[in-house]
Amino acid sequence: MEASISSLDQPPLLEEFKILGLHGTKDVSFYSSESASILMARNGSGKTTLLAAMNAILTGNFYQLADFFFDKIVVKLHGSSEFAIEKSDIDSLKSFLADSPLSKLAADCNVSIDYVLEVAKSIGQADDPARYHSHPGIRELHNRHPTMSHKPIYDVLSKYI
Repeated sequence: MEASISSLDQPPLLEEFKILGLHGTKDVSFYSSESASILMARNGSGKTTLLAAMNAILTGNFYQLADFFFDKIVVKLHGSSEFAIEKSDIDSLKSFLADSPLSKLAADCNVSIDYVLEVAKSIGQADDPARYHSHPGIRELHNRHPTMSHKPIYDVLSKYI
């Protein structure tokens, strides 16, 4: 228990997170100088959206922001400069993914691009064919598209790892 309590003495990873122009009407902000925070606000104020956007950015799943309506997201991590993500950046990413082999694979297998990207992230770099052949995500995609062998599925996914 002592180790977890002492970790509260650390500075926060996320110092500032702002969604500007959320739903075209408001700005939602989170600031923290502590390593643990409690988020409280009225219903409909944007708490869930704020947390979902934080998760998307901190896990590198920027494409998940495509369904959010916002102008800009501003992030400040501990020990780094502030950076911003414009909605147009996310729209460009969404457009890129829509025209990609990844999107074709998702459509051919009747799954979402999100699912295919999650499979790609879970695989990691695998030079050993046995690793991608036995991977449950690739097996699932192969079962949904049995005319495509495991190797071409991995070849598409490996470009997004």
